Amino acid sequence: MRDNYRRILHLIVGIVVIATIISIPLRSFAQSFLQSWSEGPQFSVEFYNPEFSAYNYKGLTSLSFFSLRYPTRGNLILDADLPFVYYKNSSYYYSRYGGGRLAPGNPYLGMTVFYPNSPIAVNVGVRIPLMSYDDGNFARVANSVDFYRYSSASQRVGSFSFKIHYFGKIRSPLSYQIYVGGMASFLFAGVGDVQFWLPYGFAWRYKGNEAILGAGISGILNVSDLNISHGKRSLDHFYLNSGLNLKTWIPGIYIAFPIDKETRHTINLVYGLRVTLKLDRFGK
Repeated sequence: MRDNYRRILHLIVGIVVIATIISIPLRSFAQSFLQSWSEGPQFSVEFYNPEFSAYNYKGLTSLSFFSLRYPTRGNLILDADLPFVYYKNSSYYYSRYGGGRLAPGNPYLGMTVFYPNSPIAVNVGVRIPLMSYDDGNFARVANSVDFYRYSSASQRVGSFSFKIHYFGKIRSPLSYQIYVGGMASFLFAGVGDVQFWLPYGFAWRYKGNEAILGAGISGILNVSDLNISHGKRSLDHFYLNSGLNLKTWIPGIYIAFPIDKETRHTINLVYGLRVTLKLDRFGK
């Protein structure tokens, strides 16, 4: 029954999104998201701390990213990130080893192509499968926190991905973003073990002179096995974020609530912090 309600909710959201797009004329497309990408080179540190209701995780169990974004002189932006996963487990088995473990995940290399007068940007990238060890906890923590960068800490699992971003303006300074794409995750040193995923999201954003406020839905759908019910193949979060666009840096906070039943059984919510440094503003 709940799966049927979720399907109806997704259908309603889809109809509202499509109606919003159709009702907004072409001249009103916003560039606020793209401008934040192309203002200059940026280095970011992100920290996400999930509040688990299962698996005996505690403390600073978290997923972190160190990322770099570098716009070129043309319409190309280069992206890279390196994730780190830490977990602390209070169960007896893990407490014998101190209860806490830290490991680097699978690094990402990608690029985003956009045109200044277009509402569309295309992102493509690869996550390199360098994580050689996982006791099951690293992937569980990472994949429960960040659906946009799924498989960031899965053992010997890499991925190819593409996303199409669509940007629109509701009324200045309020804008929105829609993205949809595809991802193929593969088992390194494995044969035939390929999973196909559909990442998607919708976000609203307010950007004033300094204040940045946002809200949205982020999710991913497994499209490899259609015999499994939709409720068990999709993972969804509703999130809120805010930040301050200062001269040399952008501090921000993030909070997310799981929507799908599978994630709700294990996570209550996710807290996040992000600090972005504007590398071209230092010394000015």
